Amino acid sequence: MRKGIWIILIIIDLVIVGYFLFFSKSPLISINSTDKEALSKCQSISDTVAKNDCYEQVAVANEDLSICDKIEKDIPNSGIIGVNFCYAEVAGATGDLSICQNKVPQNNIRDQCYWNVAVHDKDFSLCEDFVIIDNYACIIEVAMERKNISECEQFEYNDRNYCRQGVAYGTLDKSYCDMIEPSFSSDIEKCKQKIDLLMQEN
Repeated sequence: MRKGIWIILIIIDLVIVGYFLFFSKSPLISINSTDKEALSKCQSISDTVAKNDCYEQVAVANEDLSICDKIEKDIPNSGIIGVNFCYAEVAGATGDLSICQNKVPQNNIRDQCYWNVAVHDKDFSLCEDFVIIDNYACIIEVAMERKNISECEQFEYNDRNYCRQGVAYGTLDKSYCDMIEPSFSSDIEKCKQKIDLLMQEN
């Protein structure tokens, strides 16, 4: 049980760090939503992984699912996964749930696709549709976006605490950390420490 709790805490850390890195990272190239030159720049990249990353960024920036199909699918263990992940990212950029339902296979990438759309739409209900991935990290990210502590009362015990953490991170308000159940005292301190780090980054 203790080991499981530590795994959860580590994953939560990764979610929060990933959230801020994703929304602050610079693209590989300068992308204009109407700039077709961006695609030729991607094509000129010799490193296949970097090229695929470039196509994904252009697809998301243009909200254009068809650009994902330019990703090389024949790379062992990553090609078709990269295409599906690109679909999931475009779904998150557009809020188009049908992409998840019709284009992404039923696996952890589809769960990620639902997660992306849930954050885009700020919709907690989409966090309930996961098959493989646990939903708590999705709840945290949506709560970060919604920033409404009263909405956390709709959840059961554990998910309510995750929601409170998300609101605390989204608002950078330590007082919300104190609303985490006392039995999760280590999470209360961890929440406050994380806010300190986020405030330093901002």
